[in-house]
Amino acid sequence: MIRFGLHIEPDYGYEYQTIRKMALEAEEIGFDSVWLSDHFFIERAHPEKSALECWTTLTALALETKRIHLGPNVSCVSFRHPAMLARIAASLDVMSKGRVEFGIGAGWNQDEHDAFGIPFEKPSKRIQKLAEALEIIKRLWTGEIVSFEGRTYRLNGAFCLPKPVQKPHPPIWVGGKGDKLLRVAAQFADYTNFDFQVPLEDCRERLKVLKNHCANIGRNYDEIGKSLPIYVFISEHPEGLDEVFRIGAKWRGFTFEQYKALVKSPILGTPEECVQQMYPWIDLGIRYFIIYFPNGPELEPLRLFGEHVMPEIKKAA
Repeated sequence: MIRFGLHIEPDYGYEYQTIRKMALEAEEIGFDSVWLSDHFFIERAHPEKSALECWTTLTALALETKRIHLGPNVSCVSFRHPAMLARIAASLDVMSKGRVEFGIGAGWNQDEHDAFGIPFEKPSKRIQKLAEALEIIKRLWTGEIVSFEGRTYRLNGAFCLPKPVQKPHPPIWVGGKGDKLLRVAAQFADYTNFDFQVPLEDCRERLKVLKNHCANIGRNYDEIGKSLPIYVFISEHPEGLDEVFRIGAKWRGFTFEQYKALVKSPILGTPEECVQQMYPWIDLGIRYFIIYFPNGPELEPLRLFGEHVMPEIKKAA
């Protein structure tokens, strides 16, 4: 089965009512999930752009929606102690009646770490911290009283109540594509989630790395869902695509030429062309697409994709 999520970035200045409108539209159209990025900010150059806190905003959306699943894409392990993060996600799973998707990653934006006084360690240390955090979170969610002595974290008789509604726990999505990070995904993830700029052939290679890690630890590779967040530039008519890029460039603070050069490996074109461009990813084994429409709060691209692309892909699959 092919599933689709909608990615929204509160840290690019989206007000809550805009996020709410987009989430409700995605639920109405038939998207499976809504995802929010987890940042204090993306660019120091734009301090005027507000950035709603990810988990707080997900909780508000849980009260506004009925069916659609909700998650961070992805929660940065540096920002919250894993025991606290386990409690936040478990509480939201209870309040949403089992609709949390738990995305987590090692973090990448040094600027925001520096700005808020959070140590930004070398990649190996961040990935080791992520592995410890996931062990702690899974043990807390499944009802253990956890004592833990790691390189980063120490717990002495910690527990998590209420436990999540989903059993054995909410799905864990590990975001990223590096070799060491994929080893963590092989150990802990229900889904692995690459990044917006990964080309098809790079994705193929990353999946081979994941498969090798699974073989090395005795994990069934097919148990792990393969997900791809991807930019979609869609217009009902080919001549409208430049306008789509202009709107995206303005929203992100780039010139038209800068933005066209920046975006790599997008799904791009009319609905019919977008359908055809998604098939190679499906052939590769991707079964969950998290879609980012870089048009700010405009709903027309979301509707075009939901009404014309998603049904064709699901029917063909």
